Amino acid sequence: YNIDAPPSLKPAKKYSDISGLPANYTDPQTKLRFTSSEEFSYIRLLPTDVVTGYLTLRKATCIVP
Repeated sequence: YNIDAPPSLKPAKKYSDISGLPANYTDPQTKLRFTSSEEFSYIRLLPTDVVTGYLTLRKATCIVP
């Protein structure tokens, strides 16, 4: 069976890379998504290899310099 459906008109939801909750913010330095100031401070303490791991889990093409 084949189901053909048109693409959704609604924008895709974005979720936090740390908690999995709906995210409204993105860190400009690491490109990780977050929901609160506590998550933001946690993201800034992460080493670059962990940040790269989060980005690969999300299948993001941005690599942290």
